[in-house]
Amino acid sequence: MSDGSLKKFSIRMAYSELHDGGDVVRWSKLIWFSQNIPKHAFLLWLAIQCKLPTQDKIRRWGNYDLMVCLLCYSDLDSHDHLFFNCSYTSKFWAKVMHKLKMDNSNTDWEGVVGAFVDSYNGSSVGSITRRLCLAASVYLVWQERNNRLFKDERRSVDDFFKCFCDTIKMRLASLKMKWSKAVCDTEKIWDIKLNVISG
Repeated sequence: MSDGSLKKFSIRMAYSELHDGGDVVRWSKLIWFSQNIPKHAFLLWLAIQCKLPTQDKIRRWGNYDLMVCLLCYSDLDSHDHLFFNCSYTSKFWAKVMHKLKMDNSNTDWEGVVGAFVDSYNGSSVGSITRRLCLAASVYLVWQERNNRLFKDERRSVDDFFKCFCDTIKMRLASLKMKWSKAVCDTEKIWDIKLNVISG
């Protein structure tokens, strides 16, 4: 190990040696929770750190023309624009926030992340649903952008929102939850039958 001694190998010890034990960030629980969809979690992790390769970032690598946003065709492709200042994504985001019964006044990315951090409430069904929705929103917006860029495929905001709702419904339906009024409310809001266990 780091002190030069030999010890029996274990994954835990290797992780402890490699993990720098840095500070826990406020937003970590938005991403890293067992109910999240792994590919959504990874993309949200990149997005929260503004590390997605939007055209404004790619331009820093060389002298490239900036590309217009392929979702609205009215502004440049950038992280701040994509999440959720673009007319396409802002319409979608308003629908998401309405579904979650959350305030939609935050339009800048930092404000969105802050609002979700502030609404974190442990492992309640509402908290899980809100975090799933944030991660799925980011993942699906990025997917829609890339589908338009690389495949020339487009969805209307309504079709896009339906895909989002189906994604959330499928994930919620795959989870086991203890009965509560909040679970019943979630079933009504999302029009699904959840896997409710007793006790």
